[in-house]
Amino acid sequence: MLTNGEVPTESTDASELKTVRHYTTWEGRAGITRTGGINPSRDTGLVYVTEPSQVEGLTTPEEIANRLGISSEKGVTYYEFQYPSEKLVDLPLTSGGAIQFGIKEPVVLVDVGGIWWPVVEG
Repeated sequence: MLTNGEVPTESTDASELKTVRHYTTWEGRAGITRTGGINPSRDTGLVYVTEPSQVEGLTTPEEIANRLGISSEKGVTYYEFQYPSEKLVDLPLTSGGAIQFGIKEPVVLVDVGGIWWPVVEG
């Protein structure tokens, strides 16, 4: 509750942000880098993301892809960023049992300040 003279401000509490990853192919990464954003799927209207903990300990693209229920070529690179928790749509578990979320709008890279992994294409 605001008291006399207080001005409402937008919260910057880091607990309101969730670290997520968007996995993609090398070709997808090049397109995302070129356009500066991750666009929602034409089929579903969502950008699919997961939490880093969902692939912890997995070391190969095949293991990651199986866990996330994606093709193995999409398990080779990802963009990790923080996103407002309240804007993440809870989705059913992947076929590999991982938690996943949807984002209903394009993710503009400069707005979320994330990082690519690996840093340099392999």
